[in-house]
Amino acid sequence: HFATTADRLWPELASTYALANLLLLMECAKPEEANVGSLARMCAGDNEKYLMRINEKIPQNTLAGINFSGVLTGAERTRQSVYVTLYGMIRIFNTQKNLTRMLSGNSINIRDIKKKKSAVYIIVPDEKTTYHFLVTTFIKQVYELLIAEAQDHDSKTLPVRVNFVLDEFCNIPKIPDMPSMISAARSRNMRFFLVAQSLHQLTARYGNDAATIKGNCDNWVFLTSKELELLREISDLCGSVSEAGEVVQRPLISVSELQRLDKANGEALIMHARQYPIITEIADIDSYEAFKGFPEVPLRDFELPKDTVFSVKRLYRDIKAGKVPTPFASGADESDPDKDDDFDDWPY
Repeated sequence: HFATTADRLWPELASTYALANLLLLMECAKPEEANVGSLARMCAGDNEKYLMRINEKIPQNTLAGINFSGVLTGAERTRQSVYVTLYGMIRIFNTQKNLTRMLSGNSINIRDIKKKKSAVYIIVPDEKTTYHFLVTTFIKQVYELLIAEAQDHDSKTLPVRVNFVLDEFCNIPKIPDMPSMISAARSRNMRFFLVAQSLHQLTARYGNDAATIKGNCDNWVFLTSKELELLREISDLCGSVSEAGEVVQRPLISVSELQRLDKANGEALIMHARQYPIITEIADIDSYEAFKGFPEVPLRDFELPKDTVFSVKRLYRDIKAGKVPTPFASGADESDPDKDDDFDDWPY
């Protein structure tokens, strides 16, 4: 969140410049060069002179040309401010070499998730939040890809249910469009399991959207809490009862009773859809026979991809020497807008 128009300007221009570089990278780089490391280095200010010359050759009515021109045609001080802002946004990829190399390769195919039983674990340190934004990015991208995959089926749903089990949900950065995601996921055969420590954390992270997120969770499993607001809400949701012959009603389960659930024996309150709530004992996972007897699967050594980086300088020299065509030239619209027949009968 940015307080003033000036504060919003630089991040927006930086995003525009990053998008232009990304489009150029995807158009001109070899497959092994199209990676996070290449993008991070392309966005460095020392590539400016080559990008400005390349931009002169890019058709200006293409998406890349429009985004490049939005930054590169500005005053020098404006451009420098954009570079500084963008460098701050991508600094982690220029300082954490192993992280950048790890993100430059992929050992899984997300599309396989909808075809067979599989599990993807995302493990990040809980003592620092430096890499937590990667979790949010991964969840959002997987969701969007699987939504597109579901559209390819006649039923508009995935053939295999996909469960997003988000432990420490309130401790990762805010997931964009989470209210709409959790609303639409069910009809595509996807489910979200959100594990939160407190209502306060959820509200602090998602603001007014917290109510929408809660409202779209049909099943609530309550273990324990000292948060009075949450205890009162759960007690109210459980409703009230009256004893035989009594007019005054009492809560079905009071705040005091919620606080005294026996954690040692796995006591939990479960509210399922429109059914009456129940208090039951949830067995420890080690007691389930289904989880026993599986052979231990050894972890494969993960080999970091080679550090293959795209060179803007080399691209400029190749274009100048005629070794490669001008980027986006084939996709440019060279028609004269003043001679567009579609507007001959336009009445306004």
